Amino acid sequence: MKKEHFNYGSYKNYLSRQTRTSNRTISKTLKGKDFIQERIKELAFLYPNHKNVLCLGSRHPIEVETFLNNGFTAIGIDLFETLPHIIKCDMAKICDNETLQKRKPFDIIYMSHSLEHCLNVEGLLQGIQWSKATVIYIRVPIRTQPNKWDCTLLEFMLPDGDQNSIEQLFTGWKLKTFTSLKSEKIFILEKG
Repeated sequence: MKKEHFNYGSYKNYLSRQTRTSNRTISKTLKGKDFIQERIKELAFLYPNHKNVLCLGSRHPIEVETFLNNGFTAIGIDLFETLPHIIKCDMAKICDNETLQKRKPFDIIYMSHSLEHCLNVEGLLQGIQWSKATVIYIRVPIRTQPNKWDCTLLEFMLPDGDQNSIEQLFTGWKLKTFTSLKSEKIFILEKG
């Protein structure tokens, strides 16, 4: 599995860089509101009995609110934000968060343009196992190299990357659906 990392030098520098992306991320999220609504309706259709959702990288509450408005229970995490239904937590450290410990097991892990910002992918994978989720939704940009906001570039994010290589990273998970759009890829994985 090919991986490239942007070197921040320290966790403090990583947090500083990620803070600067907030306004850019929020404006993009608002423009994508209809797209988010459609993806969440798709998840509700595919998994009608999966109601407890953990949204990773919820810089803006629109994703969590959309889940809540569609009959799910949902909580989001973000490195900085503490808003209604969003708690401050690094996605690689979800196992250690007391609020999340009380809310698990989760049915669905939802990551929309957040995996590429994960500094510690191994910690994230441990957290996903800990969460007891049975479905993972991943939306990532198509990149040829990490940009200044990215931490990780994985093979399946490359324009010609093998989408099945996602199963090498998420051991024990099977690729259920894959969609490639102009500038991003969407994966739905199921446990087992």
